[in-house]
Amino acid sequence: MIHCGMRILPLASMILMGSVTAQAGEANVLINQQPTRVGGAYSDTEFVTMFGQQIWQERADSFQLPTSAAVSAIAAWGFYDLDNPPAVETMRIRFYSARPGDGFPGSILREEVFTSFSRIATGEIVLVGVGPREFRYTFTLASPLALNAGATYWMELAQIDDPVSAFLWEWSDDGDHKHAYINPFVIDWTQSN
Repeated sequence: MIHCGMRILPLASMILMGSVTAQAGEANVLINQQPTRVGGAYSDTEFVTMFGQQIWQERADSFQLPTSAAVSAIAAWGFYDLDNPPAVETMRIRFYSARPGDGFPGSILREEVFTSFSRIATGEIVLVGVGPREFRYTFTLASPLALNAGATYWMELAQIDDPVSAFLWEWSDDGDHKHAYINPFVIDWTQSN
């Protein structure tokens, strides 16, 4: 199964037993899902398909924390379909609870829109289409989000309001997580493999 490339980091003051050590300056990593560099899925509120159709698609990844923690920063990897990153970009992150019954994204626990964040080219190429450059994004939440151990949560990352570029959130095969998508043709969250 393929999953979203994402890392969720807690407050720097948190020390988690068994946490994964990441790059310098990223202590206390709760989840470490490294990108595969072989593709991704659209996660964009407005883009144009190869057939010239304007569309949107949201994508979310599930996760569980081994211990309760306050999440304060997220790093994720992605790319642009035509390797055309915008000069100015707005990204949205949403955290959802799992809805009763099917466990897909339910109530929005937190939504933040970012116009200021770090987007750095990694020097890697994603092996799809035009061979787009991979980017690493780092977001700092306005305030920490307390999450409970063992509960299923979902995180969505999406580019908003830029029809010229199409953002794709990169896949990862790390961990045992699910991802889901929703768009005008799939009117409810659906699991993708």
